[in-house]
Amino acid sequence: MKKLFTCAAMALALVPALIPSATAQAAPVSDGPAAVSEACDWNFPGNGPAKAIILCNSWPAQLIWPDGRGEYVVIGSDRQVWHSYQYSPNGSWSVWGTLGNSHDVRSGVWSWFSNGYPTVEVLGGDDRYWCNRYIGNGTWSNWDVC
Repeated sequence: MKKLFTCAAMALALVPALIPSATAQAAPVSDGPAAVSEACDWNFPGNGPAKAIILCNSWPAQLIWPDGRGEYVVIGSDRQVWHSYQYSPNGSWSVWGTLGNSHDVRSGVWSWFSNGYPTVEVLGGDDRYWCNRYIGNGTWSNWDVC
């Protein structure tokens, strides 16, 4: 529990600096397991990816690749993990794509680089932390317990 609190507090402290003009507003959900009150629109500033419908009270994680490309990772209103990335520094963004079955994510999405590649960590509905690692050539690993 301490890890969740520390990471959540850190995310809350960093998000305004990373995404100063992002806004979250309630939005209806047509499908998926999340209740209507759990879905929020998230508008990315400037040359960011397309608007996302995310789980309310969660924050996007921002990655900056060594070559300057950006990438955002979010928890969708379907409680799955989604990402969008830049094709080149200051370039256009990909459409949102899922990172696969991520165990009915309950909260938190954290990202960091290890050995030059990002790792995404989430807290699953089973109260365990799950990780997915980028392994190269556009491929991510399967989710496993961190």
